[in-house]
Amino acid sequence: MKTLTILKSYLLNLFLLAVLSIGLSCSSKSKSTLVWVNSMKSVCTDKEGELNCLSIHRGDSIVDPNWEIIASEIEGFDFEPGYFQKIEIKEELVANDSSSEESAVKYTFVNRLEKIFDKRFTLNDIWVPNRILGNDINDSVPLPRMEINLSKMQLLGTNGCNNYRGKIEQITSTEIEFGRIMSTKKMCLHLEITNQYDKALNSSKSYKQKEGELTFFDSDGVETLNFKKVD
Repeated sequence: MKTLTILKSYLLNLFLLAVLSIGLSCSSKSKSTLVWVNSMKSVCTDKEGELNCLSIHRGDSIVDPNWEIIASEIEGFDFEPGYFQKIEIKEELVANDSSSEESAVKYTFVNRLEKIFDKRFTLNDIWVPNRILGNDINDSVPLPRMEINLSKMQLLGTNGCNNYRGKIEQITSTEIEFGRIMSTKKMCLHLEITNQYDKALNSSKSYKQKEGELTFFDSDGVETLNFKKVD
């Protein structure tokens, strides 16, 4: 009888130890983290093709961020283009599906701590050039126009003759990199400004902005285009 009691006690302790181990194992797969969410989404790829994905920086400060693209959404989080958001998230390791041994990370929103406007988004507007390659514009001919949309990371407009559209591959507080710019191919009069504008836009690598004015520069710091904002 005494032996049976000892055996029952041993089995009970073994069961409780197993339950505790499982609990600790599960809790170790979940942790809370402070991150900054970027003000714009980045292109990423998965099995379904190209996606627009969030990018996060881990840390308390947003100075010199190291952005990490995440392919999954943050559950419960409202992304706002044009704003850096400092939030607390829970990261949990979960199985992808029942047929896979690989694990994925599930992100869950916990709390928002701070929100900062991204000044780059003041470029989101329609711009008309004052100067092209340092020369004042003759406004008696059709003028080029440029619209910047950082939410979609694209620019579009007209060079005074043909419509164009292109991707913004990268933008910092001072530098900008355009992808391939595609345009229509119709013939027009007054192609001098059109050709100069195309050359200037394609050679632009950096920018400066002040109220109502935007200036592009080439890789040597020489002005390529100077724009005024139009409503």
